[in-house]
Amino acid sequence: MDPRARYVFPRRWSSDRLASPEELRFRARPDSALREAVAGWAVGDAEPTGAVVDLDAETRAPTGDAAAPDAEDSGRRGAPDSEPPSTAHLRPMDELAGFRIVAKLGQGAEGAVYLATQTDLADRPVVLKVGPLLGGEHRSLARLQHAHIVPILSMQDLPEKGLRLLCLPYLGGATLERLLDELAGVPLRVRRGRHILEALDWHPCPVAIPPPAAGPARQFLAVESYERSIAWIGLCLAEALHHAHVRDLVHWDVKPANILLASDGMPLLLDFHLAQPPLRPGGPVPQRTGGTPPYLAPEQFAAMVAIAEGRPVPAVGPGADIYALAMVLHVALADKLPSGDARIAARLRRANPRVSPGLAAILARALARDPRRRYPSAAAFAEDLGRHLDDRPLAGVANRSPVELWTKWHQNHPVALARAGAAATALLGLAAAGLVAWFAADRRIGDAVGELERGRLQLAAGDHRGAAQSFDHGLAILASGTPLDRLLPRAREAWAGLVAARARGRRAEAAAELHGLADRVRFLYAAGPRPTDAARRLEGRLAAIWRARGRIRRQFAEDADEESRARLRADLLDLAILWADLRVELADEPLRPEAHREAMRTLAEAEAEAGPSPVLSEERRFHAEAIGLREPPSRDCGTPPRTAWEHYALARALLRRGDLEGAAAALDLAVALQPQSLWAQFYRGRCALLRNRPAEAVDAFGACVALAPEAVCYFNRSLAYAGLGVADRSRDDLARARAIDAGLTALPPRVPAARRAVPGRR
Repeated sequence: MDPRARYVFPRRWSSDRLASPEELRFRARPDSALREAVAGWAVGDAEPTGAVVDLDAETRAPTGDAAAPDAEDSGRRGAPDSEPPSTAHLRPMDELAGFRIVAKLGQGAEGAVYLATQTDLADRPVVLKVGPLLGGEHRSLARLQHAHIVPILSMQDLPEKGLRLLCLPYLGGATLERLLDELAGVPLRVRRGRHILEALDWHPCPVAIPPPAAGPARQFLAVESYERSIAWIGLCLAEALHHAHVRDLVHWDVKPANILLASDGMPLLLDFHLAQPPLRPGGPVPQRTGGTPPYLAPEQFAAMVAIAEGRPVPAVGPGADIYALAMVLHVALADKLPSGDARIAARLRRANPRVSPGLAAILARALARDPRRRYPSAAAFAEDLGRHLDDRPLAGVANRSPVELWTKWHQNHPVALARAGAAATALLGLAAAGLVAWFAADRRIGDAVGELERGRLQLAAGDHRGAAQSFDHGLAILASGTPLDRLLPRAREAWAGLVAARARGRRAEAAAELHGLADRVRFLYAAGPRPTDAARRLEGRLAAIWRARGRIRRQFAEDADEESRARLRADLLDLAILWADLRVELADEPLRPEAHREAMRTLAEAEAEAGPSPVLSEERRFHAEAIGLREPPSRDCGTPPRTAWEHYALARALLRRGDLEGAAAALDLAVALQPQSLWAQFYRGRCALLRNRPAEAVDAFGACVALAPEAVCYFNRSLAYAGLGVADRSRDDLARARAIDAGLTALPPRVPAARRAVPGRR
């Protein structure tokens, strides 16, 4: 594991580890001694004395942590004269609400802290905080779940005894206060992270628990310097404080005695019994306030004085916790408190020269007496501590030390100097190779430009697949080049041209596929649609295309010429017309009136988008008459047909109505406008058959076979030859039609006798 990344650890709760928060509360008293003490410390004259603090029973609760009760520490802090009656009877081996008492860890004026076992959960060791039915620590802890905050396992109220039980996990270890006391005999200049582990392991454990695992926290502390270890502890705690701050909780009592290093080396924050929302000017006055000098921020002291004197309360927010945590880190790094607000960084480095300028600057900003000059959030404080541990430039303070910046850069780039030397050595070789590479790049660019021109010619000839392959080959040639190619303007121009041409080719190919689909539908229409599964699938595909018509138009119209846009318009309109008819053909007899109405709606949408058209008007008239409407649902279009498609599509509709002469006239105009139009020739042949002009039909269907050798073209020419009496050619065309589509050669059973000469629509 990289030592610079080992300060990040996953969240982990363990039922066999415990830490006991210390219960400490200030009661502000409106007497002169309190005001003088607070005011004196607020201007930096002296460290506050015990006159500032008044515990619940005029004595301070013993700090003892949950890992190992310290009788000496309890004596140093002082003990209450007597226990509250509600907890005085609890002794080792006593049982209370499913817990068996093992040892007392500490005693306060409002309750006591015990090491216990939970009898209904395999006697796992826990910490039991027993006190009166007061306070809201359990509610504060219940809102927090963070890897560096000791969680609450359960809470029980015993109204008959007047007690509240808070159950916390047993984590082992010791408080930071106790560890710093143990390290007092080790000079700062020789301290290492492993000394913290040695002090942590020295404390005996009052119950038998497994030895601490050599997890990532212990591994980190075992190899890192003392200063980096303390910075990592501060990072973990700053993240924990930010977790509480975003939930509108300020701790109010961050100090070494409320910081636990568990047996596995993980730092955790204790004791949230003073936690409350930030104080805001004009807001409600809190019922409980407190803290511990000298870790109180100046605004927190001022708020206590204001409450004591009945004046308006100033703002106290997350910045108070940031200040207190920075004070803890300063004490751990310098073995003393900072003196004054100015030159904190310089004095810290004078006390401990191994503290880097960056870390000293971080703490100096966090210890600013004005909250506005501190870090804006605990997350920003944690971010700079993390950057310091990562050897990255700091974000919240200036990186003033060139030596430290160089050291950080070298830590992140350990082989950079060697690489620079190698680069200097290879410089002449690269200069010589650059000329060769330039000639090779120029050759590749020329090949790519050649592929671009070839693809454009293929695209103009209608070979969309070949054009796509040429464009892709040109792009592959450029992609296979060196980075030098991408620096040359010609290469960039060729790449942009190939990308644009490939996009145009794909759009043209898609337009050709759409045209092919339209022709397949036209063949199906010409042959007479049969209600097969394939026809039903085709109907679903046509519905999807019609729904996407707007996107299709926008995509294909970007670079299409006038002829391509006209063909696209004709294809979409024909698809709408034929889809409407196909739905009618596929509908069961009882559902056909509704299918005609759906067809009319589809044609109305087409007319709204494409404008009035004689073809659309005729189609709508047909569907209207099919359901008994005397008048068409829209006005007739007074515009005569202009294009070959409009003429033959109108003729197709007239054939369906039986107007053979009108259809013949329209088809003659369509063929005159576009002789190579497959469908104009096809319906010209069909009209000739219905008018009993087989020679004209043979001529028209012969053109169809030349344009598209499909089964329906051969089959209809076979009928034309049969009308002329040329039996052998009729048989040949019929055989070809059967070879292509055997099902097409059987006339639909519903074709009226008058039209049995041509298979097609009813």
